[in-house]
Amino acid sequence: MAEVPRRPLLACFSTSNQTINTLQREFRNITARKTNQMISNAIQTYIEHNQMKSLIKRGIQSQPNKETNILVRDLTEILNFKEEPVSWKRAQLFHEVIEDVEVDTTPTIAYDAIAKSVILQSDTWVQDYPAYFTVRVLCNINPTAAFKQTGIDKKIPFEDAAQKGATELIHVMLEELLEAESMKRISDLPKRKESAQTEYLSGSQEQDGTSAFLLAAQNSRLGVVKLLLQEYPGLADMKSLTAVIQNTVDEDERVRNAAMETFQQIVNFTGEKLLGQVWKEAVQASSLKVIRYLLKETKLGKAGNFVTPENAELLMKYGSKEMWNEFSPDDRKWFIERPSDKMSLLHTAVESRNAELVDEIIREFPDQIERQIKMVPKPCYPIHCLKGTPDEATYKRIRNTLLHAMIRSSSEDMGIRQIRKILKDSHVEADTICLHLTNIKAEEQSFTEYVQWLEAEDETIGNVFKFEKILKYAKFPDLHTQIPKHSEDLVASLRQDHNEIKIVMDWLQRRKTPVTQILELSVPDRLFCPHSDDDVRSCVVGWGIRVLNWRKLDLYLRNLTDKDDLEELHLYSSGNKSVHEQWYDELPTFTKLQRLYVHVVVDVLSEHRAEEVKKELQKELDHINRTNKNVAGRWTYGRSGLNTENLLVRGKSVVMRMVPVTEYHWETNTGYRTYRDLTEIKNDVVGPNLAAFMNKYHSFTGKISEFVGTKVAIIDSGVVIVGGKARTQTQGLEDRDGFGEMTKLESGNNPNQVNVVLNKSWREKAQRYTNDIAHHVVDGKSFVNTGDDEEQLWWHASEPHGTHMARLICSIDSRCKLYVIKVAETRSSGISANVVAEAIDWAIRRGVDVISLSFAAYTDTKEMSEAIMRASAKDIVVISSTADQGVIDKPTAANRPTHVNNKDVFTIAACNRWGNLLDPSAKEGFEFSFIGDRVNVGQVPFLESPEHASGSSVATAIAAGTASLIIACHRISENFKREHSDSKWRMRMVRDTFANMKEGNSRYVALENLCGRNVRLEDADFLQTVNNTFS
Repeated sequence: MAEVPRRPLLACFSTSNQTINTLQREFRNITARKTNQMISNAIQTYIEHNQMKSLIKRGIQSQPNKETNILVRDLTEILNFKEEPVSWKRAQLFHEVIEDVEVDTTPTIAYDAIAKSVILQSDTWVQDYPAYFTVRVLCNINPTAAFKQTGIDKKIPFEDAAQKGATELIHVMLEELLEAESMKRISDLPKRKESAQTEYLSGSQEQDGTSAFLLAAQNSRLGVVKLLLQEYPGLADMKSLTAVIQNTVDEDERVRNAAMETFQQIVNFTGEKLLGQVWKEAVQASSLKVIRYLLKETKLGKAGNFVTPENAELLMKYGSKEMWNEFSPDDRKWFIERPSDKMSLLHTAVESRNAELVDEIIREFPDQIERQIKMVPKPCYPIHCLKGTPDEATYKRIRNTLLHAMIRSSSEDMGIRQIRKILKDSHVEADTICLHLTNIKAEEQSFTEYVQWLEAEDETIGNVFKFEKILKYAKFPDLHTQIPKHSEDLVASLRQDHNEIKIVMDWLQRRKTPVTQILELSVPDRLFCPHSDDDVRSCVVGWGIRVLNWRKLDLYLRNLTDKDDLEELHLYSSGNKSVHEQWYDELPTFTKLQRLYVHVVVDVLSEHRAEEVKKELQKELDHINRTNKNVAGRWTYGRSGLNTENLLVRGKSVVMRMVPVTEYHWETNTGYRTYRDLTEIKNDVVGPNLAAFMNKYHSFTGKISEFVGTKVAIIDSGVVIVGGKARTQTQGLEDRDGFGEMTKLESGNNPNQVNVVLNKSWREKAQRYTNDIAHHVVDGKSFVNTGDDEEQLWWHASEPHGTHMARLICSIDSRCKLYVIKVAETRSSGISANVVAEAIDWAIRRGVDVISLSFAAYTDTKEMSEAIMRASAKDIVVISSTADQGVIDKPTAANRPTHVNNKDVFTIAACNRWGNLLDPSAKEGFEFSFIGDRVNVGQVPFLESPEHASGSSVATAIAAGTASLIIACHRISENFKREHSDSKWRMRMVRDTFANMKEGNSRYVALENLCGRNVRLEDADFLQTVNNTFS
């Protein structure tokens, strides 16, 4: 074979004069590593010897020139051997070249989409010219070899180069692949690329899920990623993007930054292709960088594509507080307040045991603790979704967050009774959530001794006293009642210091679970020798108290440094001007104070001085409330029931609410009289099961702004309306907002249908819960004359009977409206049937629904009978007691067996709790019997009165209250339809319901059967119960 002259590159491989054939024979006998070094060194020597760097560089960047062509041709002759024993060396050479190549991982290599070529932005690649030429030659010899598993390790050169970040080599491999004979058969370039991608570029994905693009993305080889995305965007998949997202949370900041840049490059190329899965992967990988980019930087985020309830729900399941706060405040509020019957975000976070986000939602949106979702068999509060065991740290954390939020809630739907019910349904244990000491009787032993006992026994049995960290309230007994009666003991008492409350508060902090917050603190302190200002400070500051009613003269406000906690404050004045000046300075600094009450203690002031002090305080406090920019009317805003005055503002008369400044009698406001509120009476009369239904009724109707309660006329001896303690369920909170956005539901032409008008801001109100009869009374009339020029007041009775009856009616129907008609000064003085007839007609004209006659008249008159029939004709439910207790023993229009008895009036007898008629009750002549035995109705202010009442009058009042409740429930039920305005549905509904409530064959109406027998009303849905029962 003729010798071929050696060219310059060939001469670099050996000093001896060899032909190409000889050189190939020697090539068989050297290792691949040495071969690689020989080729690299030879190419580098050739370039440096001929000083051709710049020429070759230009050839690489654009079109191959003469020099590069010579290199490629010579190297092809060396490596283009065919013998199988040595062909594996060529494959191994691929990997050796890529392994040895030095790559600058900084983004100094870019891909020019216009020029369709790689741009070398620096001289970094000069040292890697040998690798470039070697790979080019190997691909020229076999264009598909770079995309197949080769060598001992079965690696793919294309993937190796992608993982290494060798953008130049990737470019060469792709360029040569498209020039392969198999590819050239496809004339259309896009289709040729599509075929190449399918057959070669994603080849190994089917085996182990690895691809060149995945390796480049995973290792943040930005140059390779850009090149592949530009030429083959279909290579980008979710697996690659997931790998990049996971790198954005790497411990190394450089890795995180590089991964983030790679992520941005991929999403900008792919657009919405992978949009649906990116958010979930970012959340599950806890990548705050990616979340922030998607929401705030990428064009996709600006379009709002990622601000969706579904993405927020994913955050609740897998995300963090930091991710949640990447949403704007408005977006977060929208997510939270978005109406949905499905899981709320808080429910989802609780169910997913995401304690961090449960904490955050409760912190930002505390009212979400009241959110219920529809579940089977009953609505579900967030704590119902709590999973795990009480010993788990996550369980404890979430449980504490939810329970404490429930305690903090000021909603009437989250009272102590309701909290306990929710906890029971959720199978969540809780310790004591309030400190109630008001019922301690100090006649025999003082509260001081009680506290001393707690201190002395703390080490031995202190562990039995268990509290939650947050208490709904702490209420203490009246300390002023403990003043000794004898003068010598009084002098000794005045020389003593008292600090019982401080001792108890310190005791609370020493519990196994220390109490850290008390929402309401009520301390009826002594007029003489009260707690010191320092003790008051230690009991208030640091406790997060919202409502403070410390009955102490001239409270020193500068001691109360927790300015951002108090929402309600009671102050008691002795008339000291210097104290007032201090109040004027300090009160505006309490930034959340909404309800201010000031009491002028008349026990230490003359009548004239007390009036002066009231006027001074009223003037100054109103001035501060209206003019101080830090207060801006906050002390009276939205509060109902306050005194008002007309002021000229810019020439217009404006009605302004006044800060409540009232007289207070320290001595007369104390004592041991039992003034029971309506809730206590209700619980005694109906029991806890029916009381639960009544509570739901009260709460539901409180959300209907145009709900009109049942009108009940009580014909009796009048009531004591003055001095009744009308309180709210939230202990003195008035409605804070007199207005709200309304949504009306049309009622058609039905005049008796309640217009259901939902007030959307009802949660922001403290719904009035009148615990005495004063706020139930709508109107009244007295038909009693004791002289020519005297008429007795209907609103100030001489005996407690009528007040007791009114309390019983209102305790059963807490939304009823009373019309009080006085027909006798006392029952023993006699009740005229003709006067009763007048009273009935007065009630008819007022459009009442129920008339309660808790008495028996002396005489039966035609006028009284006809009045009852007129009421019956108007479908008014007339309920009358039978004669008992010796008031009268002959039949009357109410109890004789005549046409009136069966048709027009409900006659009631009294029985005990077992349904047995009381001895004084009539044994015949009645239609139904109700409980009327020793019912604790409490004493009546300003009158001598017993605590308990018995007899058919009590049973009648209870029956009237029950009838009122039945009528109200029917009006709000789905079944309420009236074809004619004169239809007698009231009497039929009440009589049928009473009949269904009877026990067996007796006439005893058991109150617990109101909504059916053996129904757990605490667990029942209110509306469903109403619709099923009152139809």
